[in-house]
Amino acid sequence: VPHVVDQHAELVRLQRKRRVRTAVSAREGQVLLHDARAKRDGRHRDARAQRVVREPGDHAETLRERPETAQDTGVAMYEHLRDTHPEIDTRYVITRDSPDLARLEGDPGVVLFGSREHVAALLAARNVLGSHHSEYLFPARGPKFERNVKATRVFLQHGVMGTKNMVANYGYDAPGFTADAFVVSSERERRMIEGDFGWPSKRVFVTGLSRHDRLFAQGPPPQRRLLVMPTWRDWLKSPDSVRESDFFARWNGLLHSEEFVEFLEANDLVADLYLHANMQPYADLFDLSHVNVIRHGDLSIQDLLLRS
Repeated sequence: VPHVVDQHAELVRLQRKRRVRTAVSAREGQVLLHDARAKRDGRHRDARAQRVVREPGDHAETLRERPETAQDTGVAMYEHLRDTHPEIDTRYVITRDSPDLARLEGDPGVVLFGSREHVAALLAARNVLGSHHSEYLFPARGPKFERNVKATRVFLQHGVMGTKNMVANYGYDAPGFTADAFVVSSERERRMIEGDFGWPSKRVFVTGLSRHDRLFAQGPPPQRRLLVMPTWRDWLKSPDSVRESDFFARWNGLLHSEEFVEFLEANDLVADLYLHANMQPYADLFDLSHVNVIRHGDLSIQDLLLRS
């Protein structure tokens, strides 16, 4: 999977439509869409934004993931912009009760979901970049508010498509999903997003995922740990439905099997189980004395990957 692929020609076509200028970070490999106009309507659309944005005018970016998380492509992109592009006014939105808030403590670019600063930053933003539906960022839903959000919406993704049919969630005509640019990790994934998901080629960009950058950084060697990360099932929405499902029977059966326990012992491995965010509420169903069941907030996913 290429980490950085320059899609300049396609970006030029997009910028003609949205009147934005584009920069591709060589290190991060993510698409940054910057408005070419030095001012929009004199200053910002919303006067309140001038008390939030450090440099009113040129660039304002707002990033997010799920409202309660800071572990994925959104926060990776935010930290890159914050650390390497201080000329870009960047905000990261997160809920007050998020387990991940502590890792961003003291960061002046962090705004709390639903706060006045959140609303002002969103209305001032030139671009909204995120790992999930852009509507996750909105403090209010409805056409009246959404019409006032004029930012270009960039879908950074939070994984690589191909193992689940997600056309109903992220297809070009999927109800409730809106984006101006769709980031993918390979030419193969691009073909899928264009062919199966129906996205125009001018809106799909092969850059890789921002959260992967840290995996290539120098750090301590991996520990003898085995990380188990099952995905989710959209039809499992209650403890009873999970408990009675093939999903639970198969994963619980594997983790409790003699073969799995013997494999860990023979290879001197410690096993960690980290469920998908949509399955985290059911983590207590997995009663495993020989496997560490990791809850959201215990460790970041990046740390789990790096130590395994």
